[in-house]
Amino acid sequence: GVRAIREPVSEQGVEVIGSKQFALGFHHGQALRFMLKANPTKTIKDPTKGTVARDGKNFTRTTRVPLVDEDEQHAWLARKLENAAYLQVVTSRKEMPIYFRKPGTKQSGKIQPVCFDGVIELTDPEVFKEVYVKGIGRAKAFGCGMLSLARAK
Repeated sequence: GVRAIREPVSEQGVEVIGSKQFALGFHHGQALRFMLKANPTKTIKDPTKGTVARDGKNFTRTTRVPLVDEDEQHAWLARKLENAAYLQVVTSRKEMPIYFRKPGTKQSGKIQPVCFDGVIELTDPEVFKEVYVKGIGRAKAFGCGMLSLARAK
């Protein structure tokens, strides 16, 4: 079986009453229905804001922006699953934005989640297992990145 990256622990009034291992049981060619809430983004050069990256003697300011075009979103997901699974069918819908402020700073931001669902076909079960355990994309602290899976009929 596969164990969680971190075992559940009791904290802040929540008591863990039990946990158990389970076998993921992925195999090549397996078709699975999936649902994923994710934050598909791309990094662009932006001289006015963002993160400063040093490349040798050059400094470049970059920032992440949401992908709003459905085809770009589907291509983003296909890249995230590359070498692990093939998208047989995929649809996506925009979810309500999530606004946040970084504690102790005046920095704020917005995440534009997208809900994907469809059917994937596994091409490499071991690579897929790693993707599944790590999650997909950014904003995991905001509830993004976790694949929900079910057997395809």
